[in-house]
Formats: sequence, structure tokens, C-alpha cells
Amino acid sequence: MCAERVFAYYFGNDTVPADAFRAALRIPNTIRNLLGKGTLLASFIPVYATLAERPDKRAARALAGAILGLLLLASGILALLGIALAPAIATLIAKGFDEPRRQLTITLVRILFPMTGLMVVSAWCLGILNTHRRFFLPYAAPALWNVAGILAMVAAGTWFANRALPVDAQLHRLSLALAWGTVAGSVVQVVVQMPACWRLLGGIALRFSTAPEGVRQVIVAWLPLLLGAGVAQLSSFIDTFLGSYTGPGGVSALNYAQLVQLLPVSLFGVSVNAVSLPELSRDASAGGGPAPNEQLRARIAVGFRRIVFSWCRRPSRASP
Repeated sequence: MCAERVFAYYFGNDTVPADAFRAALRIPNTIRNLLGKGTLLASFIPVYATLAERPDKRAARALAGAILGLLLLASGILALLGIALAPAIATLIAKGFDEPRRQLTITLVRILFPMTGLMVVSAWCLGILNTHRRFFLPYAAPALWNVAGILAMVAAGTWFANRALPVDAQLHRLSLALAWGTVAGSVVQVVVQMPACWRLLGGIALRFSTAPEGVRQVIVAWLPLLLGAGVAQLSSFIDTFLGSYTGPGGVSALNYAQLVQLLPVSLFGVSVNAVSLPELSRDASAGGGPAPNEQLRARIAVGFRRIVFSWCRRPSRASP
């Protein structure tokens, strides 16, 4: 929220850079959601948690390295395609933009697209750390991404304010500085998490292969999640596409509204999910214990109660 306030302070709501940056950021965020947090955790953590429970950790380590390699390969190919096809992408997602907005969107897309690979690696780190019950670092690291963007805006905004440049030129250059700042923030986000992942795995055996145990299982589980997430991401594209026809500020205003809408989910649902998923995976893989289904139901009930407690406090007296 702090980054959004700083963005609004410098760019306002109806400027060319405000709309262009929001539209350009939509594609990298979509790829991150499809390859990273939105689907990776649900398909990767259950399989990895099962292998990590074994006394011999080599299978878990091999799975982690193979998944990381495949994610890097996929996101790298998509980044190259995104840079090459930036004009077509800008037209596709924001056809209603006038020419200045469209040209700036193309430039920003080319800067931001390499960030997708970094964000996917960050999601992989989150999966590893969460499985090993390390929750603070993977959810504190994204704050550095926001801090980098804020520092880029403040530093560039202060610098350009002291130069005799027209306001439009200042905002144009400020949007480019913000784009590079967010890319730098993605690098920092990965760098602070990778040492912890390295220690937990005993080294990262990076592989571009589906041969290690569990890789195909992760991919099979990922495909239906990809379809479900793809529907949600298609909806966001349609929102941006329609917003581009509403005139200056349409895309920016829509983004602010969606941020407020998603805030409760981000604060409560995502946090409870992050803590519950690794434990649910362990319960499911335990198998031979007494009443494993009862244990799963109890764990899910605890998660629901935590979410409900965020909204209203339940009376302490026993039910009749």
C-alpha cells in the first residue's frame, strides 16, 4: 500500500506514464501468477514435502533442482518472446491507448519482462522455505521489491525535480526509472532468499529434466491449476483492455480499485494458506497413521477458523 501511495503521489491517476506502467506490469504479473505463486505452490509443495519427509533427502533435492531448471527455461523463453513481441502485446492488452501511451507501454514491457524469471525463482524459494516451516523470510522479501520501487521513484523524482524539464518529460523518465527499480527489487528479492534455500537443500542441483522422481507428478498437478488460474488472468486482461477505452486514468483507477478489493484475500487467505499447505501435505503423505482423513479435516477446519476469526470473534461459550 505504501508503494501505491508513492506511485499516486508522483504519477497521479490520469497521466500517460501511470496508465502505461499499469498496463505494462500486467503481463509480467500474469506470467508470475501462472508459473509461480498462483500455481507452483499448490502443485510443488505437496510432492516436495512428501519427498522431504524421507530420511534420504536426495530425491527432494533433485526434484527442487529440476523444477527450478524447468521454471527458468520456461520463463526465459517467455521473456525473450515478450521483448520481441512487445508492440503486439501492448496492442493486445491496451488497444484503446492513444499513441503516446502505447509507445511508452511497449518500452516498459521490454524493461519489465525479464523480471518474470526472477519473480518465478522467488516463488520457488517461497515453496522451499514454506515446506521447511520458514515463513518470515519468503514473505518479508517481497517488501524489498516494494522498497526498491519506492527508492527509485523518490530518487528519480527528486533528481528530475531539480532539472528544468517539462512535467511530461519528467514523468516519462520517472516511469523508466521505476521500471528499472522494480527489476532491481526482483533481483534483491531472490538474493536474500537463495542462501537459506541453499542451506536447506544442501546445495541446488539445477537440472533441465523431467526424469527426477516427482517432476511429472508436479507437472500433472500443475496443468489443471494453470487452467483455473488462466481464467482469472484472462479476466484481468479483459479489465485492462476495457479500461484502456475509458480515457486517461482508466487503467490506473481500475488498478487502485482492484488493489483494495484483493487486500483482505492477501492479508488473511494467503497467509493462512501459506502456513496450512505444507502441513496438509505432510498429513496426506503420512498415510499409515490413525484416521488420516480426520487429521486432514481437522487441519482444514483450523484454517477456516483462522480466516473467520480475522473478521469476527466467535463466542467462547460452548455450543448447545
